[in-house]
Amino acid sequence: MKKIIKAKNFILGFVSCALIVALAMSVFAALPPTTKKNVDVYYGYNVYVDGVKFEPTDKNGVIEPFNYGGWIYAPFEHIAKALGKEAYWDSETRSLYLGKRTPELPDSAVKPESSVKMYDEFPYVPDFGLYFGIKLVRYRAGEGNSGMYIYDVMDMESGMITKYSALLMNLGFVYFDSQVRNGMTFITYRYVAPDGKTVVLVVTGIIGDQWTITIASD
Repeated sequence: MKKIIKAKNFILGFVSCALIVALAMSVFAALPPTTKKNVDVYYGYNVYVDGVKFEPTDKNGVIEPFNYGGWIYAPFEHIAKALGKEAYWDSETRSLYLGKRTPELPDSAVKPESSVKMYDEFPYVPDFGLYFGIKLVRYRAGEGNSGMYIYDVMDMESGMITKYSALLMNLGFVYFDSQVRNGMTFITYRYVAPDGKTVVLVVTGIIGDQWTITIASD
């Protein structure tokens, strides 16, 4: 019976590894196409920021806020400026950012940069085990330039996953997406290396009693 259980666990782990590597590599593909639809909107609404009427303009004149589906819409970039924030459009991920692109972290969340060691195989990704003092259970090399680092959840303390996510974003990674497959949630972070050509994806998730970090680089 023990041999059967061990065999099943091995197969499950192998399949899960292949699943996450495939997930990471698939994110390199183009984003799904945008959709277009004709809708009815209603004009004649006013927006105020700190008591001052909000009247965004462009080269064609005033951009009027409108109502669609019970919600008032106005240009994102102009609202950001009215609130004293910068707006940033990431065309590669089709993402809008208001204010800072990465969160400011409390001193307790991230150690000094000099203490952040990177994985030997992936020099742009912080080594989770060395950062938190957690033993690496094993490393599995994947197809191409990819691999999976596996840690025992029982060795981890509360808050480590959140802090690692914050660390990634503090180092320049941006949230890409999250997916649920076979009851397991995987979160993907994307990073463009300083050379402007190398794209690194980090997919994190828990499989059973294992915390996995799958990395794929083009």
